[in-house]
Amino acid sequence: MVALLAAGGAVPAAAAAAPSSAVGELPVARVPSDIAKDCSRDVTVQLNQWIGSVSDGSELQFARRGCYRVDGTILISDRSRLVIDGRGSTFKAVAKGGPNRKHFHLVDDRDITLRNLTVRGVNPDAGASADAYVPEFEQQHAFELRGTQGATLERVRAFDVHGDFVYIGNTENGPSRDTRVVRSVFERSGRQGIAVTDGEGIVIEGNRIGEVPQAIFDLEPNIDTAGARRVRIADNTTGDAQFWFSSEGVGYNIGDVTITDNEMDVATRTLLRMLGPAGGYRGPLTIIGNEFKIDPAAADLGVGAAFTFAHCRNVTIRKNVAQFPDGTNMPVVRENDAKRLIVRDNKFPGARQLIVSV
Repeated sequence: MVALLAAGGAVPAAAAAAPSSAVGELPVARVPSDIAKDCSRDVTVQLNQWIGSVSDGSELQFARRGCYRVDGTILISDRSRLVIDGRGSTFKAVAKGGPNRKHFHLVDDRDITLRNLTVRGVNPDAGASADAYVPEFEQQHAFELRGTQGATLERVRAFDVHGDFVYIGNTENGPSRDTRVVRSVFERSGRQGIAVTDGEGIVIEGNRIGEVPQAIFDLEPNIDTAGARRVRIADNTTGDAQFWFSSEGVGYNIGDVTITDNEMDVATRTLLRMLGPAGGYRGPLTIIGNEFKIDPAAADLGVGAAFTFAHCRNVTIRKNVAQFPDGTNMPVVRENDAKRLIVRDNKFPGARQLIVSV
């Protein structure tokens, strides 16, 4: 089912689906020509109606390099085997919108792909500063995936949103599973970069992500029964942010997390922390082959170490590179009740302490 959300006004009659023709494995439905592709008016309702009129097992194609004004939410719910190909189009919000607007909202879908499209939000202060975060609009994510089973975001872009670039969470039917965010570009958010509050089998690979006021990668359950399992963060290039990787929140169900071959263009104020609650353990966590940057001001900002762990186990840090600031005693690792912690074969020039236990 596709719900119809708009910025306001009457709901027009459903737009007719364009004739389909077989291309590859899926029949193709092309966006109707009467849906404005120059951002001259809000087409949220028309787009939702068109998407709802296309059968499962189809590829939906937009105008090549079109501009669609979407002041509401494109909500795709309980659909199967859809490919949504923007063909280089931009989906641009102009109105401020309500606190629960999502630019693209995927709910309980199965085997769905979004590719070749750009989301542009309305946050004038988006980026790696305190002004970017506006609590009233923190849920205005570029892409929110809830309970999806087999979703791919490929070659998408998002800029200037109030919320996260990508939010991956659950519904009453369970967590999102087998989600891929690959070969995409994300710049200037209002909260996190990519957040996982309940997901399994998550791949975040080959992306450019920067100008984030909080964490670029955030694994943070909202409830005890949620978690983040089998998460791979690999081959990404990152820019400015408060945190590079953060895992706090409630519960212990965060593990089988692999962070490999990432590169930072700009040092974040805090590099990496996984802080579980007392009474249990998060992990395993493997951090291998990354090129990190350490902010020279990190020690002055009260950051206790490059890597901080509390109530974690089976943590491995190997073959990473980072230059530590001169003139400080900031340790590589600060740990509180970390079991089976391995730190070896790294290149950390300037580091004067390896592990500090508290």
